[in-house]
Amino acid sequence: MPFLPADPEAAFRVGIGVAVIALEGAAALVILVAAGRALLRFVAGLLAGWRRQGADDPQTRLRLEFGRSLLLALDFAIGSDVLKVAVAPSFQAVGIIGVVVLVRVVLTFVLEHELDKETRAGRPA
Repeated sequence: MPFLPADPEAAFRVGIGVAVIALEGAAALVILVAAGRALLRFVAGLLAGWRRQGADDPQTRLRLEFGRSLLLALDFAIGSDVLKVAVAPSFQAVGIIGVVVLVRVVLTFVLEHELDKETRAGRPA
C-alpha cells in the first residue's frame, strides 16, 4: 500500500491514529445527532402542548433518551483514549489518559445510575 509507511511500527501508529480519529468522530456524531434530535423533539413537544395532552412526562423521557446517547458517545471516547495509550511512549501521557478515562468512567456510572433511577421511578424510557 503506497500510503502506509514501510516501517511496521510507523504503520501501526498510523493505523491507531486513524482508529482514534474515527472513534472520536463517532462520539462527536452521536452527540450532535442526539442533541439535534432532542432539540427538535423538545420544540415539537412545546408547540404541541405536552402538558395539555396529559402525556407521561415526555420531557423526562426525552432526557433519558438523550442520556443513553451520551453514554454511547462516552463509550466511543473511552475507546479512543484506550487506543491512545497504545502509542503513548511516556508515563506522563499514560497517566494523563488514565485520569481522563477515570473521569469518563465515573461520568458514565453517574449517568447510568440516573437513568436507572428514572426508569425505576415508573417513567419508562
